[in-house]
Amino acid sequence: MTRFKRFAVTVGLGLACIGCAPTSDVVARAGRHVLRVDDAAELLALRPDLTVDTTHVQVLADAWIDYALLADAFARDSSLRSLDLEPLVGPARDQLIVERLRDRLVHPDTAFTDEQVHAAMVAAGMQVAPLRPEREPGANEREREQERERSRRAGDAPRPMSPDELEEEKREEYRHYLVAMRQSDAEATFLDSALDAKSVRYSERAPAVMRSAAASPVDATGASDTLASTPRIAVTLGAWRRLIRTQSPAKQAALAAASDTVLQGLLVQQLKSTLLLSIAERDGVALSAVELDSLRNAAYARVRRNVEPMVGRLVGKAGADSVPTAMVNDVLRAAMVGGSRIQSLSDAAMVLRSVADVSVDPKTFDRVVEAAQLARGAKGRTR
Repeated sequence: MTRFKRFAVTVGLGLACIGCAPTSDVVARAGRHVLRVDDAAELLALRPDLTVDTTHVQVLADAWIDYALLADAFARDSSLRSLDLEPLVGPARDQLIVERLRDRLVHPDTAFTDEQVHAAMVAAGMQVAPLRPEREPGANEREREQERERSRRAGDAPRPMSPDELEEEKREEYRHYLVAMRQSDAEATFLDSALDAKSVRYSERAPAVMRSAAASPVDATGASDTLASTPRIAVTLGAWRRLIRTQSPAKQAALAAASDTVLQGLLVQQLKSTLLLSIAERDGVALSAVELDSLRNAAYARVRRNVEPMVGRLVGKAGADSVPTAMVNDVLRAAMVGGSRIQSLSDAAMVLRSVADVSVDPKTFDRVVEAAQLARGAKGRTR
């Protein structure tokens, strides 16, 4: 993936969520629905083959949140057409825009002669045969393609490549590598010239604020506060929170103890992405309405594929607080009793979490483990 693509897509972020009180028995919260310690313990105790630990509690809590949000979404609109698909559409749209900007602004010389490719391979320490100077660049490849085409038409198996042809193929593969590297270097040079590192200003409080925001991404306070900026662009706390809210709990947890250096690096990536998109907007680089509709339709299809196994199992009465919770517990109970894996909602979970008030309280995990072990022991004594 090129540097342009890396800056165009969403950066993987995260932290443990949570803002529950230490004495709370709420393991997870999804909007108005809650998973309590006793409920979580009961579900985990149904798997006699499972040595319950806090990791299993985290997995269960994450799945419970996603299923509860899906049950609510089904209650509002069983077709899910009303979902905000921006968490999926946005990164794909931005990537296409940045790629078009790259094609317009970055034009490195990617023509390599056979002699240049051969010299580069030798310099890299590769074992290569001497060049055949009488051959024009790519001649063997054209001949091989012609031979393959003749074989396809005749229904014959293609003949094995000769040693010279194998060497030529090796050179062609290395030529593609050199082209990709030159393109990447040109993109890096453009980015460095567009974003002068000396002009970037970081808030002294940025790392601490970012960690705090990751711990409570639904908090809307200070959304306009600037984390990093240049004279032209800025990354705000609100933008940081929006990124975090689209990430899975596993990705979020990776930043729980992130260093200041790591967080500053992520800010630089966000600045570069923001800068590229601002240049694209200035230069009129955009997608057509047809292209945007295509992205939305593709995103919707991905969501529907993710939730298909749950259709008909998580549909309840809109506005009834207890119905979605009960259905989610029933679905998870069936999975536990059957010993099957809990179905991941993947892209659908990203969409559902992006606009939801969700939290998980790790302080309750040890209590869940203890309660599950007690419940399993009690069940064994009653048999």
